[in-house]
Amino acid sequence: MKYHVLFNPLCFYGRGEEEAAKISKHLFSDNLSFYDMTKIDDYSSLLSGFDADSRIVVCGGDGTLNRFVNSTGEYGIKQQIYYYATGAGTDFMKDIGGKRMDPPVNI
Repeated sequence: MKYHVLFNPLCFYGRGEEEAAKISKHLFSDNLSFYDMTKIDDYSSLLSGFDADSRIVVCGGDGTLNRFVNSTGEYGIKQQIYYYATGAGTDFMKDIGGKRMDPPVNI
């Protein structure tokens, strides 16, 4: 299974990339591709290049998750989407019964 890990390098006080890399504790690291969300100009092109059976993992806090949802809502994403709470603000994760750095959850 291929996982496309979208991370916000600005989250968690500028340590977002380092925190996102910790996802390898939960998923096989040879199946991970990382994408800096601050450098994605065209989500449509990026997402269309992903196989339908791959997975997308959004890494960050509440702001990162909000940005992803607002930037991709119109694209009809076919892949399953997961959230890996690596930010300082993780109210969404708390609302669904988890905490920061818990294994990724399907959203």
